[in-house]
Amino acid sequence: MAWQEVCEATSETPTLYIPEQKTFFLNPIRFQGPCKSDHVGVQILGKIVGPSNASAWSDEDAKLWLTFAGVNGLHVFGNGQFDSQGESWWKSCPNALSFFGCTNLTVDGLTSINSAQNHISIGGCENAVLSDLQLYAPDDSPNTDGIKIGRSTNVQVFNSTIGTGDDCVAIISGSSFINISRVTCGPGHGISIGSLGKDGDNSTVEEIHVKDCILNGTDNGARIKTWQGGVGYARNISFENIQLYSVGNPIIIDQFYCTYHSCKNQSFCRRLFLTAMGKGLPPPPPPSSSDIETGTNKPHRRTPSRPPPQFSPPAPEPWFAWLMPLVFVANIVMFIVTMYINDCPATTGAENCLFYDYLGRFSFQRFKDNPLLGPSLITLKELGALDWKLVVEGKQAWRLISCMWLHAGVIHLLANMMSLLFLGIRLEQEFGFLRIGLLYMLSGFGGSLRSALTPGRRQTISVGASGALFGLLGAMLSELITNWTNYTNKCGALSTMLLIICLNLSVGFLPHVDNSAHIGGFISGFLAGFVLLMRPQFGYVSRKHIPPGYEIKHKVPRHKCYQYLLLVIALVLLIGGYAIGLNRLFEGQTF
Repeated sequence: MAWQEVCEATSETPTLYIPEQKTFFLNPIRFQGPCKSDHVGVQILGKIVGPSNASAWSDEDAKLWLTFAGVNGLHVFGNGQFDSQGESWWKSCPNALSFFGCTNLTVDGLTSINSAQNHISIGGCENAVLSDLQLYAPDDSPNTDGIKIGRSTNVQVFNSTIGTGDDCVAIISGSSFINISRVTCGPGHGISIGSLGKDGDNSTVEEIHVKDCILNGTDNGARIKTWQGGVGYARNISFENIQLYSVGNPIIIDQFYCTYHSCKNQSFCRRLFLTAMGKGLPPPPPPSSSDIETGTNKPHRRTPSRPPPQFSPPAPEPWFAWLMPLVFVANIVMFIVTMYINDCPATTGAENCLFYDYLGRFSFQRFKDNPLLGPSLITLKELGALDWKLVVEGKQAWRLISCMWLHAGVIHLLANMMSLLFLGIRLEQEFGFLRIGLLYMLSGFGGSLRSALTPGRRQTISVGASGALFGLLGAMLSELITNWTNYTNKCGALSTMLLIICLNLSVGFLPHVDNSAHIGGFISGFLAGFVLLMRPQFGYVSRKHIPPGYEIKHKVPRHKCYQYLLLVIALVLLIGGYAIGLNRLFEGQTF
């Protein structure tokens, strides 16, 4: 069996591979651990379909389809799909994908449709991360919880879309430190704690935190449900920044939960949850026929006027960053070429060069000539440094670009390249090489233009990628502003960004630093960021991420109006600023 080979392998991360564009029909199967390797992968790119006839199920596996048990360091991932063909099994109710006793579990990128009962069950697990999941079942399907978590600790669920006939996420007894964020739920019964305390059980849950979620067309929003007569507690539970659309009960704490036709009032012995309420509570309300849990076969009825669900796309894969590392290498190579052409021993004599014994031809000019450990000003000017007289009177406008690739010395080069690696690579991974490459060049050009227009710089030259790098910093600020809805800790992110910007701009007051290039690059990047780095607002989903058969009436628009407004204003200012600046420069004027 392929699983046995993977589980017994001793390589770093043995992986079971399900190829794409293939469909596999699987009967109930159990993937048993522990495995020899500390990290085991299951990559699912194809489609896995469950059995459609009763003969495939035995009494032992009547509740389970695909089960992973006792596998530590398990990573189940890919863009594949599970189809449980659940409509045939709503009476027997097998779970689609179950994880029992797994430590350091990761599940991401998968799609599950038509589950018979729970799409994903987590039991007795520790340190689990579930993300970028798409879980769908019809809104009239009974007991089709999206994710059910029990007897587990340190579980994170985020960036997922769940539309089911039961709870989108259900957290039951024995669970603690559960964090759920950026989950879109609907249709379904909401995000629920419980049910707890059935048949007098001692049930406990704590440290459950739900944040930044959208619930659309669900029976309930935030719900805690307990049976009468139970013992235990549910404490330190928070629901924060939850968006509710057409939700029946936005917040509900049901201490008389009952799935039977009628339940006896046991208020006198209720010790679960709000114990200070004591006796004298009203009798329990009639049970909801739409809230059926395992072990009952009552009719499942839904409100026919329910609005359609809201879905969200999976988190985008990060881009492979190659352009910013290439720019890094290009700057290093250009500096080496500059030092080779400079040839300090041949022009000023070996005795006037720093580190001649070690560097030879590549040795530096004296500190008196260049305190940054680099070439002479004459060499920089010959290779394309920004010189006002040559740009304006000599009509060498190309120097506005070429100066970006030259550096005055090793200290100058190291400072800029560290910033490039820190800022450029992260931005390229998020937005791609095309947008960040264009942003880098526009910012560098803007920095050079502002430097050339600054009074008092006609007698000096300017080199370096500082303008382009400050442009990346400015673009990060404008990206934060225009994509405001995508951030959770908005004030914290903004204050941190402003602090970093102020610290970097303060460097411009040091001697031999061209602060005008910094300011020009920052402004150019700030404006270009509104144009190039605009992202869809939180909650938007394109048609390609909506399963067939679903219609969305209350679709979130791709962008907010203020994003388009900022884009138009920034584009006008950017083009206008370049045009006015170039015109004034070649007329010999300054700002």
